[in-house]
Amino acid sequence: MITVKLNNLKVIKGRVSLLNNSNVGLEVSGHAMAGKHGEDIVCAAVSTVAQTTAISLIELAEIKVKIKQQDGFLSLNCHNIKEAQFEKFLTIMNVFWIGVREIAKLYPDKIKTIETEDQ
Repeated sequence: MITVKLNNLKVIKGRVSLLNNSNVGLEVSGHAMAGKHGEDIVCAAVSTVAQTTAISLIELAEIKVKIKQQDGFLSLNCHNIKEAQFEKFLTIMNVFWIGVREIAKLYPDKIKTIETEDQ
């Protein structure tokens, strides 16, 4: 199963909202096991959405993003997002969330979503 975790972000009425502007981001881990290695369309779809999100935050929103990636794992964290970047950040994160949500509708037994708050 793929787990998608939002950090310091909350989904309210289907839209991603910012809880605070430090250490926000997402984490995608696991495998969907929906096909052979290299042929799993669920993993490929979620990976594509997550990687496009990371690149979009860097290129379009000009936000510094710390990325960790290895087999079956991708995390991205943004620290101290500037006020001028909030709108682009939230738009990009909402596109990510909509993409994951739609994939999860097609494969509900393959994707789990989690929202977390740092303590």
